[in-house]
Amino acid sequence: MTFTVTKTSEGYVRPAEPTPPGSLTLDWIGLYLTHRGLVDSLHIYKHGQNPAEVICVALARALVPYYPIVDRIVQMEGCEPWIECTGEGVWFVAAFANCSLADVNYLERPMMLEQNDILPYTELETSPANTLMMIQWLSTAETLKLQQYTVVGVLSQSQAVNPF
Repeated sequence: MTFTVTKTSEGYVRPAEPTPPGSLTLDWIGLYLTHRGLVDSLHIYKHGQNPAEVICVALARALVPYYPIVDRIVQMEGCEPWIECTGEGVWFVAAFANCSLADVNYLERPMMLEQNDILPYTELETSPANTLMMIQWLSTAETLKLQQYTVVGVLSQSQAVNPF
């Protein structure tokens, strides 16, 4: 059987409150392009009502004190990279898979769903290498049968930000 993942909505989750404008320097490890890159992770959670909405609201609140995550890494020729604080947001995708977690062996290897389908890869104007975090919530066929699990795929940068 072929399983498919369909993206149902996508867009930016912005911080719940305004965040400071300006720019931040990267720590020494973030200055090297070879040390920057998106790290993927999959998380399976028990959930209640409206999990995508709950994730977006909680994320918007968490982004207020952790505002550099919503911004982008900028690098001009001849300059060291920095984070430009624009408050743009974290890319969030909601998707549906026509299978249950059991159908895909609970996402164990070998993967029965394409990794690109369950992680929030997208066609952004900003290069993914300049994006600090993207999230995809995946609803499965069992979710519709009121099973209590949801899958969250996260892509995030692996370097530290120096806020001083």
